[in-house]
This record gives sequence, structure tokens and C-alpha cells, in this order.
Amino acid sequence: MIGKFTKSRRPPPPLPESCADEDNQEAPSMSNSENENPDTLPGMPSKHAEEIPSNDRSENTVHSTKSVQTAHSSLTNPQISAVIKKRKLQHTLTYTHTINDLPSFLRTLHSPKKISILLSEKWSLDFRPPTTEGQKEYIPTYLTALPTCEDLEFGKYWSRPVNFKLGFTIRKLSNNSPFHKSASTPVISAAFDGSENQSWGYEKLLVIEDKIIEKCKLDIALEIHYETSCPSVPPLKKRLVPESLCNLYGMMLNKPQFADLVLRLRHDGQESDCFVNRQIVVSRSEWFRELLNGPFEEGMKNMTREESGRVYPVVRLDVDDLRGFWGVMWWIYTDSVTFTPIEDQPALMETMSFAVPPICSSTGIYHLSCLYLLPTLQSKSLQYLIKSLNIENIIYVTFEDSLRLPSRYPEVKAACVEWLGEHWDEVKVDQRFLNVLGGGDVGEILGGVFQRTKSFRR
Repeated sequence: MIGKFTKSRRPPPPLPESCADEDNQEAPSMSNSENENPDTLPGMPSKHAEEIPSNDRSENTVHSTKSVQTAHSSLTNPQISAVIKKRKLQHTLTYTHTINDLPSFLRTLHSPKKISILLSEKWSLDFRPPTTEGQKEYIPTYLTALPTCEDLEFGKYWSRPVNFKLGFTIRKLSNNSPFHKSASTPVISAAFDGSENQSWGYEKLLVIEDKIIEKCKLDIALEIHYETSCPSVPPLKKRLVPESLCNLYGMMLNKPQFADLVLRLRHDGQESDCFVNRQIVVSRSEWFRELLNGPFEEGMKNMTREESGRVYPVVRLDVDDLRGFWGVMWWIYTDSVTFTPIEDQPALMETMSFAVPPICSSTGIYHLSCLYLLPTLQSKSLQYLIKSLNIENIIYVTFEDSLRLPSRYPEVKAACVEWLGEHWDEVKVDQRFLNVLGGGDVGEILGGVFQRTKSFRR
């Protein structure tokens, strides 16, 4: 039979309800060493813990299990499942192994030899020579992590944290026999590594009674649970292009000879034309792709502009921030953008002279990148905005900027609340802050700030 789990000198972990042995079983003792060390707590590495390099196993170790399996056991392929939870990929590996010839299995262990069942390139299940206590023999059982090539790149500092659980069922060889007994270990949380903790398991686990070993087989089930980060989308392969070449490419913007489409921009009651290449804007912006391939496509045939003997279809656009629009178009052409310091944005908006490349407001570009569905530009402008926040501009961005980004975009609001909360002692006495008290958005923003500072002080 499967022997009772034995108590050790260490406090035993509780036995779960899944243990179905008819006898009253006692919890097993867990260690990661071959000899118990009464001075260590359960689950702590022992100085006698075994280290088994993957390419240097002792001669007494039966590493290849082919001969053992053909004699008295069989191993099924592992069942693998994965679940995505909170940006983590949770994996479950289930291995099952059957020892059909128990006498041969025990004789091999008494050789003395250790039987290592190779479960995969990462794991092996080790049965070590029995230990005797009183009238009983116990079979030490360990799960061993085998380092992969990726692990070995870290030398002895590789680590593989997992939770695992062992289950055992002993049954008669006859399939018609209802006799069987089963038991399982508690879930073990273990951090396998390349130093002293390559093997985790139980020093005293199984007892096989002589009177039944000739008639029964032993089924072993192993579950391993671990987490990995969700794989990110591989970045597109890009070739570095000199900035001067990008700027030359950008110079094709608003040049009729390099364009096949006119965007007629309406701003403050005035109109101005922007010559663009349709293929460029469509391939770079989902918003333009939907616009130029949607209902406006028929309308473009009815509105045209003739320039230097060529006829260009025209699309009308209402633009609130003309400078920002040119900055977005420069990004579409060159994949680059130039931001002015946030403190200088009010003065910048008062001038209508455009430089090449255009100098842009980070708040304006963020708003337009959200509108024109340019996620990379959106991320770039948000990062610049967050990194640039200081006592000189936080009031402007949060309360005074006409775009009112915090009330439109939760991520901007969160960044402003975070900064205000961290620097509240400085902000609350700033005259610029006192001047905006009573504004429409102040109460909502301050509510978030106070909640954050309350949590921070806790």
C-alpha cells in the first residue's frame, strides 16, 4: 500500500482534503536535502541539498529512463494548459507515470541507485534509495529542475519558481479489481535555482508493503503551476535612417509635385491648403484610411484644385490647432516630432510663424494623436508630458490649458493627480494654484489628490 505520510522533526504541512486513503494519514515532511536538518524550517534550503548539474550526473544515477520504463513503468505525454490573468500567463503542466513492476522498481532502488524519470527537458522526478526508520522503509521522492540553455546563460543564478503537487494511486494490476488507495501531497511553493535548491520534495514519503507489491501498480501524477509574462508583440524590423534624410522626406510635405491630394483646412474662419501624398497618410493613420476610403471618397471627385496643370481632389477638414496639425503631418511623413517646453506653450500659440520641422505643443499633439489614431505619437507625447511636469507648469496643464486634457483623458488626469499628490505641500501654497481655486475642474481633481495623499500617508 502507499505508506502513511510520516511525521518528521519539522512541523508537517497540513494534509489537503484530496487525500483519499482509507487509513488516517499523517502529513509528509518536506525538505530539499538528502539528510534532514532539524535546525532549518520546512521549505528552507539545507546546506546538504543536492546539486545535480544537467551534464554531470553520477554513475549511480539512472538518468535515462528508457530501460526502467520498458521494465516496469510507462510515462505519458504531459498535458499543458495556459490561462492569461492580469498580464501574466499561467501555465499548468500535468505529468502521469505508471510503475507496473513494483518489485523491479524497488530492487533498482536498493542497488543502490537513484531512478530519475525524465519528464521533460526541464523536469525530472527522482526516487532515491530507501531510508529505514524502525520497521518501515521510506522512498525519498524529489522533483528536480533541469537547467535549459537559457537558464545556463545566468550561470548558477538561474531561478524557476513554481508550485507543484504529487499524487499517488496504488491499484491492482487487474483492471476489473475495484481495489485502490490514493493520496496526494500538499501544494509546495518552491524556488528552484542553480545553487542549493535544484531539488525539492519529501525525504520520507512512500511505504510499499511487501504483501501487495507483487499484485499492484503505482500511478504517479504531478502538477506543476508557474507564471510567465505575457509575450509582447514583436517590434517591426526597422532600419535606422539618418535624421537629415528624414527631414528631406518631410520636405515633400505640402509640395504639389509630390502630392496627389489636397487637405483644405478651415481654422478661425480661414482656409488653407495642405498638399499630401494619399498613400503616405493612409498607410500611417487609421483615421485618414477610414476618411479617404469611406464616404468622402465620392465627394472628392466633386471638389478639386488645379495647380501647375494638375488637378487634385480636395477634402475639407475643420482644424482647431493649425500648428498641431502641421506637427502631426510632419510626424506622418518623418516619424519625428519636436516639442516645445510646456512653460513656453502659451507664447507659442500666439505666433503663427511655422518652422521646419514644426515646433509643437505636447498637449496639443497628444490630443491630435488621439483624434487621428496615431498610438505611437500618442505614447511619445504623453511620456514627454509626464516627464516635463514641474511646479512651473502643473497648474497650466491641469487647470488652465484650453484643451482641458485631464477632463478628457483619464491617463493625463492620473498623471496630474499623481504629481500633485507627491508635491502637495509645495503646490498648496503656490499662488498660481490659489488663483484657480473655484474653477469647474478643481474640485474633481483635488478629490483625487486628497485620496492619493491619504493612501500615500498610510
